Amino acid sequence: MHNSYFFGSFTKTIQDKANQLHKSLSKFLDIHNSIYYVDEVIALSDVKDTFKNLEALHEMHRLRDDAKQFITLQILRL
Repeated sequence: MHNSYFFGSFTKTIQDKANQLHKSLSKFLDIHNSIYYVDEVIALSDVKDTFKNLEALHEMHRLRDDAKQFITLQILRL
């Protein structure tokens, strides 16, 4: 009876430790996934900013080309 109680207690201790480890691992993975998600959001934001910058650059080139064309037309009218 004493042996059975010892092993039962020992098994329960192992199960408790395994449950604690599982909870700790779950918390770690939640934190890791949250950080990964934040990194993805930041990366996505960086990509959006890059596209905005490219659109602005494209607009600047279009305006430059329009200005060149306008100046050329003004010179031709002289």
